[in-house]
Amino acid sequence: MNISAKIDQIIALRKSKIKILKEQKERYSKIKEDVAEFDRFKSMLRNNPEKFAAIQGNQEIINGITAISTEDFHSAFNKYVEKLDLLIKRLGRDNLNISFVGRAGQGKSLVMQRISGLNGDIIPASDGSDCTGTKSVIHNCSGSKIIATINFFNESEMVGNVNKYIDKINNGSKSDIKRINSASEIPNIDISSIRSTILMDDVESKSILEHLSKYVEHYSNYSPYLGEQKTVSESEIERYVAQYKNGNPSEKYFLYLGVKFADIMCSFPHSDTGKIELVDTIGIGTTSLATEEKMLDTVENDSDAIIFMFRPDAYRPRISSDEIDVIKKISARVTPEYSKEMLFWVINRVNSGKGKNSAFIPDIVRLAERGDYPVAKVLDVDCFSDDEVEKKLLVPVLEQLASRIEAVDRMLIEKLNKLGENSYSAYHQICNGTEKALANSASEDMKRQFYSKIGKTNARLLNKLRDLFLIKYNELRNQPCIEFEEASNKKLKNITTKCIPSKEEIIEMLCNGNKNQLNVYEDSTNIMRIKIIDDFNELNNVLNSVIENMKKEVLHILSDPDLGNLSLIEPFSDQTSSSEWITRFLEKTNAEEKYPILADALMKFNEYSINVQGFLIHEIRNQLDPIDSALSGTIPTIYNPLSDKEAVAHEIIDLLQECASTIKENIDHQISALNIVPNLSMFAAIKDLYDRLTYAGGNDETQTQWRYLYEDWMHLIWKDEYEAKSGLVTVAKQWNELVSLLKENDNQKSFIISQD
Repeated sequence: MNISAKIDQIIALRKSKIKILKEQKERYSKIKEDVAEFDRFKSMLRNNPEKFAAIQGNQEIINGITAISTEDFHSAFNKYVEKLDLLIKRLGRDNLNISFVGRAGQGKSLVMQRISGLNGDIIPASDGSDCTGTKSVIHNCSGSKIIATINFFNESEMVGNVNKYIDKINNGSKSDIKRINSASEIPNIDISSIRSTILMDDVESKSILEHLSKYVEHYSNYSPYLGEQKTVSESEIERYVAQYKNGNPSEKYFLYLGVKFADIMCSFPHSDTGKIELVDTIGIGTTSLATEEKMLDTVENDSDAIIFMFRPDAYRPRISSDEIDVIKKISARVTPEYSKEMLFWVINRVNSGKGKNSAFIPDIVRLAERGDYPVAKVLDVDCFSDDEVEKKLLVPVLEQLASRIEAVDRMLIEKLNKLGENSYSAYHQICNGTEKALANSASEDMKRQFYSKIGKTNARLLNKLRDLFLIKYNELRNQPCIEFEEASNKKLKNITTKCIPSKEEIIEMLCNGNKNQLNVYEDSTNIMRIKIIDDFNELNNVLNSVIENMKKEVLHILSDPDLGNLSLIEPFSDQTSSSEWITRFLEKTNAEEKYPILADALMKFNEYSINVQGFLIHEIRNQLDPIDSALSGTIPTIYNPLSDKEAVAHEIIDLLQECASTIKENIDHQISALNIVPNLSMFAAIKDLYDRLTYAGGNDETQTQWRYLYEDWMHLIWKDEYEAKSGLVTVAKQWNELVSLLKENDNQKSFIISQD
């Protein structure tokens, strides 16, 4: 496998997706601007109602419009765009990133030395203590001399860093240390005074104070470089990334306090690493604040593969809750699906010297593998060995990256699409709100002008629904359902063709030394019964389709512009499921509260279903007695000896065929009488809906609720006429243009990135 070439292909494929991501961002920006325009309109209407003479004084309309909240959308939108920008950045990189995480002293830096070929002067490593001062990113640049670009915090970021320590001490010790406003105030922080406010047993606050004191005492070391970017040679790198000199811990460095991250360029010794980057993180558990959160940000936003380093303690060789917690937190941040593809748990085996733990490693590895943790692989590696780091760590990780990163990128887009769905849900609520804003805003005089239209529309709807059950389904209810009959006939044929075990299956059962001919015959009948039942249960799919088509016939009557005209409240098309439309319609109109009789009728119709378990399966089971010895009490005689398994198999199949033919004939007789059940049931469902929509609350009350529904939504159903009669023409033009803008993107596709 040419890993370098494969990585190049992956990077090229990733970059090809940037276009659709940027197009999505542009589309989102347009949606954001439309909502912002809606916010401006609301503000203008609220503050300057005199500009809209047509509705001046009609506070109900003003309240209906200004009450539509856009806060949920803005919140969801901001989260989405933040993740979209990170994904654009990730897929636009020229490298694949491998991040190293774990507690201090587990071998992260040691492994990175082996992979990159850099020594301890550049990648500081120590035996069990903190040595890395800042995040380093090591780039594999073929033929490159070793140099580093040091990126320093700017003054604002440094103020934020220091204030985190002050806040932590204040919260922990109940002190009242004043926060700083500028970097120049750092050397004036009185560490001695702060120390005197901390209680003797407050170990955590004391530890945090010691770290804060480094920023104060060594301000002159790092302050000249704040906000800068500096390129340094190989010999200078250590001073910026390490806490002390390699091999001489007494010689301390403090420039790392001001370093945000270091980009180190070098040429990796392994010939087939390709365009990868190694990301070193500060060890979890150091006194530096927020190291865990920084690590989680790194693995979520900067890491294609994650290597979790763990060196079992030679004196207490076990997997502790610390390791499990880290894995769980990483998994929660990047999703379990991602971590199962790209999180590698490296068990650092020490074969000799201080910290020798090799005797316990096999047990540790077994525990890690059996624990079903969300990791791609558990790797047992001697991290002191260049050869093992290459073959047992680097190559498996690169191979997994090369083979699975495309699938992982699809996961990332799916994860983003989940946020897109949240944005759409909030956006759809805004659009729903715009349609509801003028609901029930008409005066009584205005409503009277529409009585004739409402009456005629409602009559057309109910008459057409009456015709549907009285003419079409009344005739069908005494006839077989054609779709069901055709499908059940196929299932009947399967009884003698597909439901009998094959000769090979029977011979395999006969080869089981614990079974004789009759045992195998009984096993075969057991299998056969289950296959027949399962096969007939599949008729539910046919019933679901038939019922859905019937429901859509009904909804076309309710929604059609020439009939019920309700699609102007909630759009309906053949692509919309009946359940989806009914649910949305009831929600949008607040029908359960405002029109409870109509809502109850539609909900009962929505719940209506029919299945084979209810009217057919018990009949099928009754006909299976001949192949159920527990019920029939009959066991046939099998004449061929067990030694001739092929002959026995043929004899069993012949017996089963004979039974199957009888079963088929009996079931056919039963089904022929039941094929009318679907049509009969659907007739009853439509008739019940009609009765409820016409008479449920007494004819007058039901008709009143129909009138209320049409009155409340006349501004949409008869929009032009309503605007002309209400005097809303002045405001309607601007309002309708705004609503039209919002409605253009009122579909989930506008918020989802297609991966087809």
